[in-house]
Amino acid sequence: MSTSISAPSSEKGFGSTLMEDSTLIRVIVLINFCLLGLFAWPLSPTTEERLLDAVRRSGADQLLSGGLQLWAVGSTLVATVLLIRRAVKRSRGTERLQSTRKSLMVDAGLLLAWWLTLLGLCMYGFMLGMGG
Repeated sequence: MSTSISAPSSEKGFGSTLMEDSTLIRVIVLINFCLLGLFAWPLSPTTEERLLDAVRRSGADQLLSGGLQLWAVGSTLVATVLLIRRAVKRSRGTERLQSTRKSLMVDAGLLLAWWLTLLGLCMYGFMLGMGG
């Protein structure tokens, strides 16, 4: 009588699960909205002046502005790719649960709201530039 020891079947491979993708999409979009709120929230003029002077003196203003632009573009594209990946996996029949459908719709709604916000900000910036 021989017994064999096998590896547990709960080990994950290199791919991520649908719920991990969902969590990542939500975290990315919520961080983006928080960063937008942080920069759109009005500060008192003295606080704003002190903060901007400190950033300029440290020399981090170019790094900060470039990093934020890279984050906004990169994170939006990553979240969009993850959402498309989830939709493709769901349509192939990998996951057919009702909760997966609702989760996908919530993620799509959040991402759509972020995309519309970005488009609105771009249009606003364009209109400000056209004003002379």
